[in-house]
Formats: sequence, structure tokens, C-alpha cells
Amino acid sequence: MIVEELNKKGRILAAAMEIFSERPFHQVKMEEIAERAGVGKGTVYGYFSSKEELFKEMIQESSNVYFREALAAVREPESVEEKLKNLFHYHLHFIEKYAAAARILAGERRLPRPGIEAAKERHAKMERFISELLIEGINNGEFRNIDVKVVSQIIMGTFSSLWVAVILTELPLAESECVVDKILDFYLHGLTCN
Repeated sequence: MIVEELNKKGRILAAAMEIFSERPFHQVKMEEIAERAGVGKGTVYGYFSSKEELFKEMIQESSNVYFREALAAVREPESVEEKLKNLFHYHLHFIEKYAAAARILAGERRLPRPGIEAAKERHAKMERFISELLIEGINNGEFRNIDVKVVSQIIMGTFSSLWVAVILTELPLAESECVVDKILDFYLHGLTCN
């Protein structure tokens, strides 16, 4: 019974993700989400008191998946350089694998209030995550002493650009991988000849 209940909630969240990625928040009806999830409208309201609450939990759940998988991507390598490479490539694969979530998160400036709050939390968590990697690289001598806040914000900006490149321009994965490798080369070696 518990698995069935979790499955229903998961189907509702997945249906919401698909529909919200297709149309703006204000155009989506709870009835549509229920229909696509294969449940009654009352079942949706049994889990979520409002469309806003459903939207916020959907954003939080996609963020949880992202961070759980991102942590796994950086767990293995010993060098921070390899961890950053894995993180960039994971980010790219997340966009490909979870295109619906990526479309919603890429448009986070247009999110309803609950979505904006969840997106801000996600952004702050991601910035801390990247900062911790950079600090680790500085502490173990891989990176020179840099302004961690500025560099983490630059990396966040690059991640946002990757969302746009992959989702809006439909850049093929092979090309995206090549772009990521060039970005990483730039981050790790900079503009200088040395």
C-alpha cells in the first residue's frame, strides 16, 4: 500500500513536470495533471492542497534528484579537477535526461512565487556545493588562491548557459560534451600561455 501511494504521488509529480514544461504556470489546470497521472482530481488534492504547493514540491524534488546524483558524480575522483569535470558532465547529462525539469528550471525567472522560493534555495545550495569544491582545490594545492564566491558564481552562470544551449538550441549531446570540455579547459587553464 505504501509503495502504491508513493507511486501515485510520483506519477502526479511526473505529470506536473511534463505539463509545466509545456505551458506557463497560470495556464495549467489541476484536472490536466490528474488526467495525465491517471488519478482523480481529488487524489491530487489529497497530496497537494494547491497548484502552488504541487509546483513547489515538484521543483524541490527535481532539485533533490539533481543534488543526490551530483554528489555521486563527485564522490569517486580524488582530484578536485576531476570532480569539477564530473560535475560539468553530470550537469549536461541531467539536462538531457530530465529535459522537462531543465526547461522549467531554465525559465525560473518566470516561476510563480513558490517556484521562485524553491529556485532560490536550489541556487544557494548549488553555489555552496561549488564553493566547497573550489575551497577543497585551494586547500589541497590544486588551485591558486581565488575569490571562491566570484568563481562559483561564474560557474553557476556557465551552468545556466548550458541549460539554454541544450534546451533552446537543442544542441546535440556530442557537441555539448565538446563544449563542456572546452569550458573546463578554459576554467582550469585560463587565458594565459603558461
